[in-house]
Amino acid sequence: MSEIINLVNKDTAERISANRDSKTKHIDIHLLRGRRIVIEGCEDHKYCYWLSKQRLDDIETNADILSVIMYDRNYDYITHAYRLYDKLGPGCSDICGNSLTVKIERVNDIEGIGYRAPWGTDSLIKTPAENGLFMAGELVKYYDGLLAQCKNLEQSAELMEVFDSADKTLMGLSGDVSRDYLKARKLLDSLWKWKVIRLSGDEKLRFRYERLLSELERIYNQYMTSVR
Repeated sequence: MSEIINLVNKDTAERISANRDSKTKHIDIHLLRGRRIVIEGCEDHKYCYWLSKQRLDDIETNADILSVIMYDRNYDYITHAYRLYDKLGPGCSDICGNSLTVKIERVNDIEGIGYRAPWGTDSLIKTPAENGLFMAGELVKYYDGLLAQCKNLEQSAELMEVFDSADKTLMGLSGDVSRDYLKARKLLDSLWKWKVIRLSGDEKLRFRYERLLSELERIYNQYMTSVR
């Protein structure tokens, strides 16, 4: 079990938390290559009260963190998470562009407390430690499943066809902001389905994916700026 270091503390906080509403609290887990994860305990869609980088396979440590966050311990300090991403180490300053993010939400069910995650919805009916251990174990299984998807995509002719089509579309854009936006939006919707590529060990595949995504998002943002 490794040392747990929460980067949100009295030295990094922007203000004292005033929100005790558990309905808005959730956990964002940023999955990184190399079996690393960043756990972000979110007070709402703006502020976080927990931020730490962990080894995916350190199930005991991750279980402790998840159980504490899930069971609504009230932390005193909060901040915007993006202010601390660079303190997580190399490759984390743009964590939203370098990771695959999954969300764990609190839900109320007939048992009282539950949670919803990409791998399913479950009731938290045991002790906090047991529930944390279960979630940490399920997270490992989920990550391994994503790696298996990556292996398939690295050999996928369909994916290469999507990339080739996107390249041709970008080369044929007219320069008309509105028309280009419509084409870019359609491609973006298609490419977002393949975001698991961010976990791939194939550097060339990741680079091509991110290049296309960046260019399409630029066109999208250009249009949104023009219509404000």
